[in-house]
Amino acid sequence: MGQIAIVIRSLTNQVQEENTMSKRVSHILSIVMALVLFIDAEVVAQANVTISGTIRDSQSGDPLPAASVILSGTGFGAASDADGKYVIRNVIAGSYTLRASYVGYKTLETQVEVKEGEDITKDLKLEAVGVQGEVVVVTAQARGQKSAINEQLASQQIVSVVSAARIQELPDANAAEAVGRLPGVAILRSGGEGNAVVVRGLQPKYNAITIDGVRMASSGASDRSADLSMISPYMLEGIKVSKTVTADQDADAIGGTVDFKLKEAGADKEGIGLGVLAQGGYNGLSNAPNKFNNYKYVASIEGRILEDRSLGIFAEADLERRNLTSNEFGASYFHLGNSYTDYITTGLNLRDIPRDRQRANATVVMDYKIPDGKISLLNFGSSGTTRAQNRGEFFNIQTNVHNYTMSDSTGKLGLFTNALSYEQQVSVVHVNAKLSHSFSENKNPNNWLVTFQQASAGLSQFLNVPNLNPRPIPLAANNDTNQTYLTGLTSNSSYSRERSITASMDLETNLNVTDLITTTLKIGGKYRYQSRMHYEDWYSGQGLGLTSAKFIDSLIASHFPSMGQYVNTTSIPILPFLDPNFSYGKFLNGDYRMVMPLNFAMVSEMANYVRGNADLIQQNDAISYFHDLFNSATNNYSGNEVMTAFYGMATINVGPDITVIPGLRYQNLQTTYTASRGRQTTGSATGGGPYDHRDTTLSVSHPYWLPDVMVRYKPLPWFD
Repeated sequence: MGQIAIVIRSLTNQVQEENTMSKRVSHILSIVMALVLFIDAEVVAQANVTISGTIRDSQSGDPLPAASVILSGTGFGAASDADGKYVIRNVIAGSYTLRASYVGYKTLETQVEVKEGEDITKDLKLEAVGVQGEVVVVTAQARGQKSAINEQLASQQIVSVVSAARIQELPDANAAEAVGRLPGVAILRSGGEGNAVVVRGLQPKYNAITIDGVRMASSGASDRSADLSMISPYMLEGIKVSKTVTADQDADAIGGTVDFKLKEAGADKEGIGLGVLAQGGYNGLSNAPNKFNNYKYVASIEGRILEDRSLGIFAEADLERRNLTSNEFGASYFHLGNSYTDYITTGLNLRDIPRDRQRANATVVMDYKIPDGKISLLNFGSSGTTRAQNRGEFFNIQTNVHNYTMSDSTGKLGLFTNALSYEQQVSVVHVNAKLSHSFSENKNPNNWLVTFQQASAGLSQFLNVPNLNPRPIPLAANNDTNQTYLTGLTSNSSYSRERSITASMDLETNLNVTDLITTTLKIGGKYRYQSRMHYEDWYSGQGLGLTSAKFIDSLIASHFPSMGQYVNTTSIPILPFLDPNFSYGKFLNGDYRMVMPLNFAMVSEMANYVRGNADLIQQNDAISYFHDLFNSATNNYSGNEVMTAFYGMATINVGPDITVIPGLRYQNLQTTYTASRGRQTTGSATGGGPYDHRDTTLSVSHPYWLPDVMVRYKPLPWFD
């Protein structure tokens, strides 16, 4: 008892120390910001001039976002926002050359005279670069991508950007396909559809996925990756991939941060406009059901209302259905000796998977413009159901075994993100505050897998053959229905849920002492509470074709009238469960052969019947089919995480070519999780025996001080 008291006291002291450290960091940053504001106020007394305006296309009048505006030869500069507006603050009195540049347009220079206490409004019109003697057709995609390129050039970080015009002009199925067009990004696919991204070679779980800066809830129980196929490309304004981390970003994005910017009503969208889009699709695989039943319907409204167009509204709803039937091939092998090119093939796996995916997406984005800022409300939701029926054949060369499998899985995934944000220039400080909520729910209510196995499958001729071409393997199998029996039946269900609530605030101000060295100081903090849970339930049957499994085999045979001859049998053959009306067609263009397809209706009925009589079977034959307590308990968990972070950073421009960004971040992650802890035995792991375990709760704190320095040199306008 004394030891337990010491441990509890030690943990309590540790938590108190972490809370004290967080308070100290908060106090230090508050003092630093107060000093910055005091110093900045003194400087502003002498340099309080603001140069602002709007940059537009000289012909169309369209605003040019992400245009670069600088005072030549100085560190003063800015980039225009989505409405083409730019603001250069705290400019010191003097004569300057105002220079505006934009990819695809002629650079514009104009003289400005800055006097103390007199703000300047300077609207600029840039002329597109023309080509004499030729007719040039500029597509919407090219125009839109110009702004993305300019945003990349204007960014202080290493970023890649894709515009809304480029996303929507190409027939990308979802956001993952769109972001996969960027350099340094690869796509992971499910059924031919992209659903996750790899940044700089790192797995999806090492990347942060955000919607307008709000972290998406993860869609899986085993890692922190998010399913990007749930985001419709038609609701996006753009995508930005950041491959560097500064102090104002979450510290766990090792690979990079992928931010999806949702659309909002543009400044020129007066009144309400409607949009409708309809698409169809076709799956050419010969065995794909409902080949033509692919569709996508998109409806949207957009516009700005009230007299001064201060309230913007964008809303969109998407409905889609996709036939993602696939033919899949897999092989297993090991290297021969120390060779990197010679190998021994150990197995071949062929799968035919009719897969149907249905989704519904919706987003509502509202923004209200206030003096020098805006208030925004973002809502995004997506719900999808995927049904897959998997017929497979596995050829195990090492054991001379041929397995026939069939599985059925239904996955239901829901993702939701909400955010309320406030952004405004208050005196000399730019304030950005945000309150957000993210939620995900993943259900797999009734998945099952059935296996029939044939021994002595005629594969021994391929044993240990070096560099074997796998094509002859299916042709050599003898496919004997009289020697193929039911050997495995597994049923499982699972449920995962994640929810996070986040509050953050960033304060930014300029500190300009000379016209050569300008500084932007930024501090902020974030608090996030996140809860996660996962639950599984497993029933397993192994060796059903063995003589010991008499009761379950007799039960299955007696359930199907057509199997009267097999009642009181010790094994269930594959023959009654074959489907003579099903054809694999030209599987993988006819390069490989699949035979003896199972009847889905009969196999499904058998799996559900056995699952429904699990208690009866366990009473009479607990070895053959059992409630798998070990796998059910070991995969379950629940808990919460509390993340607190504070940071301070500066962006120091030394003239127009050199930028130094030092920063320091303190981040603490407090995790508290409950899961089972027990002792695995042979019976609990494979025979359905009791699993001796108990729930265990553990709390761990992960505090870190994270310094960061980034230096950027830009010798040319297009190269840094």
